[in-house]
Amino acid sequence: MCCSRKCGAVLLWQHRDPTAGQWKREDRECDKCGATYYPSRIEQRYCSFQCSVTPRATFADRPCARCGETFTPSVAKQTCCSLACGTRFKQKRVRPVRACPQCGQPFRKDQTFCSRHCAGEARRNEAGREVAERDCEQCGTTFKPASSNVRFCGHACAMCSRRKKDRACEQCGETFIPHTPNQRCCSHRCGSEIQKTRVDRTCAHCGTTFTVWPSTATRLFCSLLCARRSRVRQHCKRGHEFTRENTRVTRSGERVCKTCMAEHQLRYRQRRAEAA
Repeated sequence: MCCSRKCGAVLLWQHRDPTAGQWKREDRECDKCGATYYPSRIEQRYCSFQCSVTPRATFADRPCARCGETFTPSVAKQTCCSLACGTRFKQKRVRPVRACPQCGQPFRKDQTFCSRHCAGEARRNEAGREVAERDCEQCGTTFKPASSNVRFCGHACAMCSRRKKDRACEQCGETFIPHTPNQRCCSHRCGSEIQKTRVDRTCAHCGTTFTVWPSTATRLFCSLLCARRSRVRQHCKRGHEFTRENTRVTRSGERVCKTCMAEHQLRYRQRRAEAA
């Protein structure tokens, strides 16, 4: 339809506002830097993208904190003239010495208190509560905790408490440090030896004695049939046992207690007799 993007934009402006007539593009000055430019849009106010994104506010010139040259800052908190000066200034900056408001000791950190202990003391003083002294669970030293959930006097004792404790091998009885929480033997040889011995168990359903390997020592039933039967109810809700003589199976496959049915029929007949 048009030969170029500029011609298409001019045609679009003409159809946008017919009452204004044709818009004649003329050179105008940039609202930021004052340079003369040829606009491509009616609402264009700046000569380039850099001028449009530059903050509108202007700040007074100030010296660079590192090299001392005078520059115009783009933001209010800018202290260095360039990124290189800012990076080197942060690397070589000497933090001022300040006093801890809790203990009064001088330190050079960008924080309010010199340590976590002083910060905890200040919080407790503001809350008006005091934590009593306690003994370290690892070394037994008496210390004053920073909070109520502190159990050890220092980081070293806390790391020692996390180490795996020694245990005795179930096969040879020697003491060893386990690699996993479920390790029972000190070596692969002892583990193989203990797997060769079988353990006798009693079935929880039928009472039959059966033999299992140590790896399956938690087995409760002698067979899959006993395991399935154990999941089925053996008594009704009134305590009557489901035996062959006392059980009636309905068309839907549901088991019904014959004793409960007889008691229900007896109560029904007594109510009919009383009503008559």
